[in-house]
Amino acid sequence: MISIKKISILALAFYSQFNLASTVEGYPSSELEYVEHYMWYNNVGYPMREGQYIKLDSGQQYNVQNDQQLDLSYSSYPECRQAACFPIASLNARIIKSRDGVLDKPVYFIKGLNVTADGISTGHHEFNKYWYDYRLRDVFIPLLNAGRDIVFIEYVNTSDKLVPHTAQLVHFIETKMKRGNHQSSMVGYSYGGILAKKALNFIESSRYNHEVFNYISIDTPHKGANIPYTITETIGRIKGRLEDARGCSWSSSCDRARKNARRMYASLTEGVAAQLLVTGKESYQYFRKLADEGYPSTYNVAFSNGSYTGTSAGLPTNTQMARFEVDYSVYGDTYYTLKSLNISSKYKMGHYYRSHNFDNAPGSYTITGQMLQEFFDGNGNIRRVTNNLLSNNRKPTFITTASALDLNTNDMTSSFNPNSVSTPFDKVYGVNGRNLSHTDFSYHKNNLILEIKKAN
Repeated sequence: MISIKKISILALAFYSQFNLASTVEGYPSSELEYVEHYMWYNNVGYPMREGQYIKLDSGQQYNVQNDQQLDLSYSSYPECRQAACFPIASLNARIIKSRDGVLDKPVYFIKGLNVTADGISTGHHEFNKYWYDYRLRDVFIPLLNAGRDIVFIEYVNTSDKLVPHTAQLVHFIETKMKRGNHQSSMVGYSYGGILAKKALNFIESSRYNHEVFNYISIDTPHKGANIPYTITETIGRIKGRLEDARGCSWSSSCDRARKNARRMYASLTEGVAAQLLVTGKESYQYFRKLADEGYPSTYNVAFSNGSYTGTSAGLPTNTQMARFEVDYSVYGDTYYTLKSLNISSKYKMGHYYRSHNFDNAPGSYTITGQMLQEFFDGNGNIRRVTNNLLSNNRKPTFITTASALDLNTNDMTSSFNPNSVSTPFDKVYGVNGRNLSHTDFSYHKNNLILEIKKAN
């Protein structure tokens, strides 16, 4: 089920996405969507049993008979003529072709999730953010100039249908749009790396023999991700205090703060966060199942934005990251302290580690002092802030190097040799002597291009 308000917002977002220029920096560009039809009852949308199709930006539509099996026919799909019928796009693919204008050497890139101090979200129409802000153009343009084509895939939710829908979209491009018999590449960034792996496994479980040569994982949480548990715990305490505050509903500022705390806490403990975070209540089952599923039969490469030389984040256990006061108005003031923690009692993953201070382990970071400051500044009831992350330039670890490279070890803090370390990947890359931002695509640029070009 999905609410009418959410559906309207998503539909408008993807409508806007389709009204973009047909070129990207001079390279031919087009789009397609994976669409589901919903029927309405009491202002709630229910997916139609036979209402899925792939839509090109030319307006052509191709029916998907069963989203749990790869479609081999893709017959044309008529417009839904029922008054209560409403189309929602769950996936969008932006295709940028090399200058020859022929889609024959696709490089599929699946984006990641958005992570901030107040939670995890999917985001949508983010192509420009990746292309320009994250400087992914510096990777894509050399590939385009070498005759490769880019297929940028993004999603608006992380439902159970996301994997088969992604596999279906890739299969459609491979069988209906791709020309020639060149090999393709599948690249997944962050959560997109898990999605890419699972989509390839889904494809390989069918009777279709794909032409994807390599699967490339970029800073993907194969053994879980970390947002400092002290942030989750503190937001939970604030939420609990506001839930208990008498008269909070009568104060607009208190009611607004309470709703905000509910939203933030849910984004850190429910949905995809419950699966991906090492403290998530569903992470044990999720990652055990992921490990049992194994890797596709492709040539598999992993990149980590964390150190392979044992460089820590400089946040040993109980290091104060920030301290602030919350003005509850109707309840009184309370101080809160954010510290790096040993989370052994909160750790939910099936993989054993000797140390459980994930905040300090070698790995990439996403939450910075500046991000935390913006979070404080954006909440009017927070004051008297001491932000040691900002003043001391410290950044708690988001995805450990051991997780990004799926290392077969119970030690996530020591240095190792990337050429001989035990991992299910055929080749792994890390960072020498430092830890980088989770969104850094510059350090590995040349090796990333090199690995993608191995597809013939």
